[in-house]
Amino acid sequence: MDILQNKEQTYISYSDEDLFVMMSFREENEMEAQAAFRIFYDRYKDFLWSLCYKVCQNDEELAKDVFMNTMMAVYQNSHTYNASKSKVTTWMSNIAKHEMFDLLDVLKEKRIGEKTFVPLDDNLVVPDIKDDTNIETPEKKALNEALQTLSEKERDVLLTYMMYQDGNKHLPDEVTKLLCERYGTTSVNLRKIKQRTLEKVKTHILQNTHLLK
Repeated sequence: MDILQNKEQTYISYSDEDLFVMMSFREENEMEAQAAFRIFYDRYKDFLWSLCYKVCQNDEELAKDVFMNTMMAVYQNSHTYNASKSKVTTWMSNIAKHEMFDLLDVLKEKRIGEKTFVPLDDNLVVPDIKDDTNIETPEKKALNEALQTLSEKERDVLLTYMMYQDGNKHLPDEVTKLLCERYGTTSVNLRKIKQRTLEKVKTHILQNTHLLK
């Protein structure tokens, strides 16, 4: 154990790409792969939790599921990361976004169905938050339902804006480029899609809850 702990101290100075390489060899050396993952987890847990909590509209339970499943996906798919195409944070954000899409698709009434997520290690825990905002409200239910009525492109564009700039400002250039290439459109059209989608969500919420009228 002391030897492994000493190695982990060495891994702290490793780049993200080095850690990904170690994780990708988890079948050959699981202990070192998990040690590398713990370093990566500590490095990015606060960033990812903040992102998940924001994009899940402060729904703590949903954010926890998205957070943990994203971390697991990073560990299992570390070999797919390409530093020449995107930053690590952009890559993780895309994973988190699609994990949320999957969860929204299996929402049943008020709570998520039977899909569960197990941490890689008992010591890897979701960062604590102090406020209690995981109470189901008419607004939150209406929002989840509204997101499920959107097309994949609409959800993708809207949630990406929400992730990076709370939907109010321009996206980072590399993120804009990725979305434009994905949907064969321009940055101007992306903003139009975002605005139209926001109006659709707002209309749905207004029609399904009295509290926002």
